[in-house]
Amino acid sequence: MTSHRKPGPTARALGSQQYSFRTLQLNQIFLTPTLVLARVKHFVCGVYFALYCFLYAVTTPSDLAVVQAYQPALVGVVMGCLGFLHIVGFVRTFRRHRRVRTEATGSQMLQKLTRGQVLGRWLTESKQLPLFHFIDVACQSYQAYRMSFYLVDHAAAFSFAAVTSLSCLVIPWFLFASHRFVRKSLVFFLASLISFVLATGFPLGLFIARVIQYLFIEAKLAQDATFATTLILLGRYLLVTSPMDFLTKVALQLSSFVAVYRLANLSRRGHARIVSTPSSKAHLCHSFELQFTNNRRLILYLVANLVWGIGILGCAGSAMWNRQVCPSHCVLTIAPWLDHSCRCIYVDVNCANMPAAINSTMENLLNPDRIGTSLFILIVSRCPLRRGIPLRLLASFPQLYSISIFFSNMTQWPRDDAFNLPDTLFVISIRYSNLTQVPDIVCGDRVPRNLMTLRLEGTSELSYIPPSCINTWTKVSTLTLASLNLSAVPDDVVDLPALTTLELRGNNISKFLVPDEGSLNGLKVLDLSANALQDAPWALASTTTLMELSSNPIASVPAFVAPLIAARRIVLDDTPYCATTANSASSCSSKCSRLCLSSSLGDNRCGWGCYNAQCQYDFDDCATLGLS
Repeated sequence: MTSHRKPGPTARALGSQQYSFRTLQLNQIFLTPTLVLARVKHFVCGVYFALYCFLYAVTTPSDLAVVQAYQPALVGVVMGCLGFLHIVGFVRTFRRHRRVRTEATGSQMLQKLTRGQVLGRWLTESKQLPLFHFIDVACQSYQAYRMSFYLVDHAAAFSFAAVTSLSCLVIPWFLFASHRFVRKSLVFFLASLISFVLATGFPLGLFIARVIQYLFIEAKLAQDATFATTLILLGRYLLVTSPMDFLTKVALQLSSFVAVYRLANLSRRGHARIVSTPSSKAHLCHSFELQFTNNRRLILYLVANLVWGIGILGCAGSAMWNRQVCPSHCVLTIAPWLDHSCRCIYVDVNCANMPAAINSTMENLLNPDRIGTSLFILIVSRCPLRRGIPLRLLASFPQLYSISIFFSNMTQWPRDDAFNLPDTLFVISIRYSNLTQVPDIVCGDRVPRNLMTLRLEGTSELSYIPPSCINTWTKVSTLTLASLNLSAVPDDVVDLPALTTLELRGNNISKFLVPDEGSLNGLKVLDLSANALQDAPWALASTTTLMELSSNPIASVPAFVAPLIAARRIVLDDTPYCATTANSASSCSSKCSRLCLSSSLGDNRCGWGCYNAQCQYDFDDCATLGLS
């Protein structure tokens, strides 16, 4: 007579579905790797989203504009919610020995969503796995394609695409696993692992590598054009920059969370220790067999994924190894898919170091057919540019971010009624030229609407800044009017609403008055060194983080600024104050040249005031310009 035993507590904990002895054995196999993956993934993702929210919170509006951040407030909240979900998931991985019934009291809705109970009303379980996989592949493919337009590290971009192709080439096979538990566990495990690597591992690794490089290898990389280009483009990839980018990033992260959550739930449902026998091990092997009969739709889905995965590898590989060779003045390139032409993003034209450039025109050197249309950073040094770079030529580069012109014979940069500078332009720097007035291109209604950094430096004939120009610099946060011939601070400069850095060193300014209490409240760095000041705008001392007043005839200071001088927040090197004040050795330093700041030496930016024997020729910062 056959007896029927009531299901024990372990079986009841497994839910309404009947779990066989083989399923419990399979559960033991997957339990440890599942818990390791779940805990590592939840913890790292929690850290990642905390860092993500921190960056959105501390980044200034101007820097968010530079990286083209889309809806930062909304994105910050959404990423914070994703981080909270991972914290909850991390905590739950340590509660696996409790009954499922008691766990459900606090998170029933979350469990319904992640276990597919909501989707189960419209889709059978056999269709849910391909759907989740399709969403993963679609989002990963978009992000891999997008990465090819931003990463200058072609190997990293190809690696991302290669991992993406694994989602297509590997995971679909396990949709045919004969045993339901194996099918779900392997699909969720591999999907969770790959999505973790792509959605979190790659971004975190790329970001941390740059932070380590900046903090521990060379702190002055901020002035290095190559590093800045790489970092800005990386920021534009990592942060959300468009509605489609937002949708795919969030969908990918949610899908990744659901995969690891459901995987953990599968392994949590039973944890009784099972003793394996030779016969049971043989049966376990059969559970991993693939069953292709009566699965025509899945077979078509598999074939489509194989074709798509091979296509991704082909596009990424061709973009990396089958490209048109770029000219020598192209410093950095990108490798977008489906395009084999040169895609230069950083061009450095130095006519002194390029004999061919002397006999070439800017039209030839910046020909879009030779360097592509993705130009992001343009540096032109020691070239004959009496009337600047033709605007019709610059109009060919819709992503242009920065233009820097060093040591030129420029006397004017006129407007062109038919062409404007691209509105994507954030930085214009003209240093050491023959200008006698402010260039027309940065005055009036033709100023690029996103211009945030403007540098005019090293032209002794420029003595006047028209208010009509200043009043159009409403978004400028960094303004440099250095080594000109100014005898006074232009009145309208102090009213610029976005100004955070003002550099007026090397002029003949004898007074700096702040007319209104609300003026320059956002100013953080004020450089008035090498002028004729006998007094300074001490009222700004409490709000600025650095006030550079060195090489001025300042003999005395108010008592309340003494702690700021000691902390080097106010710098008075090479002044009568430092020469005559007792105990000034700790708060004052010597300067190698009146026009050379100590902080400018070896900062990866050539300074003409530091290019002398006393300053050791700016520690070779001018070597790249052919000055040695």
